[in-house]
Amino acid sequence: MIARTFTAVVHQEDDLYVAECPEVGSVSQGRTAEDAVANLKEATELYLEEFGATHFSHPFVTTLTTAHPPQATRQRGDLRHTAPPDRHSTLRTPRRPETVGCQSWSVS
Repeated sequence: MIARTFTAVVHQEDDLYVAECPEVGSVSQGRTAEDAVANLKEATELYLEEFGATHFSHPFVTTLTTAHPPQATRQRGDLRHTAPPDRHSTLRTPRRPETVGCQSWSVS
């Protein structure tokens, strides 16, 4: 068996941690970051067992900055840019992950 090293990108969503392997495309979750990575390792091993290994390259990781438009909500029938959106508004800003991390592991 050939040992390969893959990357795990982990972020928190509510009370769970989500781990993703960008080289393979496998994703898993857990109550802790360690559980999420352990579950991702198992999911990745099962994927490779079922579909075989192809050429994997390590991802290029960088940062980016975006400008967010002001939040809007309905007030007296028209849109204002001063208050956060109500629960019926279609204008939503994406939730920012609380934690993001990277970890590598080997699959043999």
